[in-house]
Amino acid sequence: MRLLRDAAYLAAAAATAPVWAWRMHRAGKLQTDWRARFGHGDALGPAASGRILIHAVSVGEVNAIRTLVERLSAADPAPDVVVSATTDTGTARAKEVFGARHAVVRYPFDGSAMVDRFLDRVRPDLVALCELELWPNFVSACARRGIPVVVVNGRLSERSFGRYRLARPVLSGTFGRVEAALVQTEDYAARFRALGVPRGRVFVTGTMKWDTARIADDVPGAAELADELGIDRTHPLVVAGSTAPEEHVLLRAAVPKGVQLLCAPPQAGVVRPCGRGSSRLRTPVPPGTRQPRRPLPPRHHRRAAPGLCPGGRRGDRPQLRPAAWLRPHGARRARQGRGGGSTHGRLP
Repeated sequence: MRLLRDAAYLAAAAATAPVWAWRMHRAGKLQTDWRARFGHGDALGPAASGRILIHAVSVGEVNAIRTLVERLSAADPAPDVVVSATTDTGTARAKEVFGARHAVVRYPFDGSAMVDRFLDRVRPDLVALCELELWPNFVSACARRGIPVVVVNGRLSERSFGRYRLARPVLSGTFGRVEAALVQTEDYAARFRALGVPRGRVFVTGTMKWDTARIADDVPGAAELADELGIDRTHPLVVAGSTAPEEHVLLRAAVPKGVQLLCAPPQAGVVRPCGRGSSRLRTPVPPGTRQPRRPLPPRHHRRAAPGLCPGGRRGDRPQLRPAAWLRPHGARRARQGRGGGSTHGRLP
């Protein structure tokens, strides 16, 4: 089966090469650490109290595992914790957060030889995969070596669930090899069980992202960011994350008078006011608002406030975390397969 999967990976990579190579070129990612992605790198020394490999795909997952890593490190005896990441940004973030105390490695492609090289040099006694990342060659290689694999903060959207069901012949018992799946919701739990994780190994534990929330009266740089975005720090502020145009309309109608609203659409590249209409980034703006192709300078922020959409990743804006955090779960999220829920949102 390993050879069949390797052949399928190779055929898919060759067939789609023009697409992914061009996208990586446009994004400036062709200079990634290819050697590490093929499983090469320095071997880690022996671990006296065992070694746990925690895999986080990118920045969001790296941020989510901070409390988990801290608690494991505080155990007596403490295991050797190694953090792996897939993306360039995730690896950089992992080195920033964990690099002083823990080894940070690059997660390999799922080719069988690449996985074997990676496991030979890391030598984990337990593997914890954040959210999902169940690659068949990796999981089967761990099973052959007697390395338990668990899923933490597990989530399996309806869209991903459908894709995994279609790929069942290639997966060949991958989900059944999972020793434990600690998932966020009952819906996710049902999907993990449907794909083959035994019922007694699936546990609903909630989301780890709340565990990493830090409550503080002030954060360094908050005043500068508020000035940049035109936020009045004397008035309440609601921050809405991963929002879509139809959700902005609901949010603006729901926010009371005198309360500021700041929307953060996913993968937004520039700051834009929230309202009606749409820009090239699908971020709505009020009628009559000019839609520049460059980031808005502070004077435009102030003129458009309240209702701003900051670009970039929310994880790079810790100054916003003391504000109320509102994450709507509307129709768009259901269409994308990220889980359903009410359209009015919720406060943590």
